[in-house]
Amino acid sequence: HYEAEIAMMGIGRKFQKPTVFESHTIEENLMLALKGPRSIFPALFHRQSPAETRRIDEILGIIRLGDKRHDLAANLSHGQKQWLEIGMLLAQDPKL
Repeated sequence: HYEAEIAMMGIGRKFQKPTVFESHTIEENLMLALKGPRSIFPALFHRQSPAETRRIDEILGIIRLGDKRHDLAANLSHGQKQWLEIGMLLAQDPKL
């Protein structure tokens, strides 16, 4: 299966090498990963809803990066990037 098909089936996958957006903050990485329709124009002008803020807060608590929410992902250690990627998977609300 191709990556998009796997994701559409609700399967979240995490690989050994973290793939995060290093030029974005931890919070921005999680926001980009949240499940929902993402086309170009809505993504450009999207404002974070209270529900999205609560979900990001919840995930930050799970991955223990709440104190770094405004830090760039590039500044995280390898292990912290691994946790951020796990958080990004959780944000997609996978079935598996």
